[in-house]
Amino acid sequence: TVIFLTALLAFVSQKGQCGNIPAAANRATFAALCDIIQAADSQIDLPSVAARAENAYAVLQKLNMSVSNAQWQAMFIEKGDPLTIHDTAEKAQQKGEEYKQHWKDWKAAIQAIKAASPDGDVKASELQTLNDTQKLLTRAELKRTLDEAAHQMQLLRNMPLPARDLTTATAKEALQTIAYAEKTKTSGDFVLNTQFGANPQANRQTTCTAETGQPKPKSVTAAIICACYDNNANLADACVVSPTGTTAWNDDTTGPDENHPRLLVQLCGKRTRTVLTSAYIDSVIHRIKENIQVSGDKGYLGTFKATGCSGGQATGVCVQLNGYGADAEASLKKLPWVENLLNLKADLIKPEQKQTKETQVAAQLEAKVAAAKKIARRIKTDPTGALVPQTPQRNTEPLMPAVACGVHNKSNKTTCESTGKCKWEGKDGNLKQKEHTNLNQEQTTQQQQEQEEREGKMTKLPQLAQGKTRRHAARLRDANGKIMLARIPLFSSIRNWL
Repeated sequence: TVIFLTALLAFVSQKGQCGNIPAAANRATFAALCDIIQAADSQIDLPSVAARAENAYAVLQKLNMSVSNAQWQAMFIEKGDPLTIHDTAEKAQQKGEEYKQHWKDWKAAIQAIKAASPDGDVKASELQTLNDTQKLLTRAELKRTLDEAAHQMQLLRNMPLPARDLTTATAKEALQTIAYAEKTKTSGDFVLNTQFGANPQANRQTTCTAETGQPKPKSVTAAIICACYDNNANLADACVVSPTGTTAWNDDTTGPDENHPRLLVQLCGKRTRTVLTSAYIDSVIHRIKENIQVSGDKGYLGTFKATGCSGGQATGVCVQLNGYGADAEASLKKLPWVENLLNLKADLIKPEQKQTKETQVAAQLEAKVAAAKKIARRIKTDPTGALVPQTPQRNTEPLMPAVACGVHNKSNKTTCESTGKCKWEGKDGNLKQKEHTNLNQEQTTQQQQEQEEREGKMTKLPQLAQGKTRRHAARLRDANGKIMLARIPLFSSIRNWL
């Protein structure tokens, strides 16, 4: 019995190998190719790069600008009535890459806080209600936060972009070219000869081989025609049941007609929307590869029995890929529509990578915004608790050059004198540097002051809210009643920010 069953199975196996290609043999190939046809005919949705990180960064810039000193804010103002902001750092007489890099963000921030209506984020933060000393502390804390945020945003903004900027319209055109060898075409109006780059005529084997030159299967539609079009050698409906064409497509006899390919492609059906991602294209190409048979050094997209893809029952109903056995990727790229698919995938990958990075940065910046909006209440509630010693930082804003008064030549008196460094010279708008207010000299004085603090020579504590300075200072007197300055954390942090 066992011997009989073994012999029977061997006979059935040989019979199957020797049989001709049956109807619907290419159903899976047809379904894989139709996926692209459906996408090309559908509405395209592209994953967009959200603006969450940019929005959060803009809020941090506004909060920082709202507590910056009058001199820093005045640098941006071209004239006060009506308020006009300098478009570029050069117009504000500021040089250097840092100014150029950040000017657009700074400009948006100063416009927001100088607008007629109070900015919602700034108002909610209550930073404007702080006194000068509290603002000084706040600037130092926001400066550190903003430095970190600026670094993250620079990395995000500098991420590479694709060679072409895809939109839903250009992505759809790319898919239409892949599907029909022409953009704007559909399953109902594509041109037969365009699918192969030339008239396919009667030579089905040559036309359905992916090689250099024309004709060859340039589009997904061409691949469907090669895999599904009826042949008169007793093979019909190789993919799905379909109306019989006016003519069969055979070697050395007749070529395909114009209407039957459209009927075949329309049998793919419709899809309303396609979310176009690199992962989607990967899945499409994977399905295509699953339907490639390999014999020797050749691959066959569709069903192959012997002697190429001439369309007969005893040969093959397929697209022939020469050299597939040795180099599958290179062989597949001989099909223009496959290469176009891979190019489209490359255009999608970079925006997707940027979206992933944007999501990460946005979460971090939004956390910084939430913390920044709590600074004012924290300092008011416990000013000394907010004064944690920090690593020395550079000034919150770059020092203005001594010639900065010239920026306000066209400003009014209020704008001029708001800097504290300029003197109004008259109606013609001329400004003059105040005596004894040279900024370089101030910087030197500041450095001397910091040195004195380090040596423990300064004894004056800044006045904080709620009158807590004296109480806390009293607790830090030694047995002789002397203030122990070196042990006051307030001092070690303040001197970094003055």
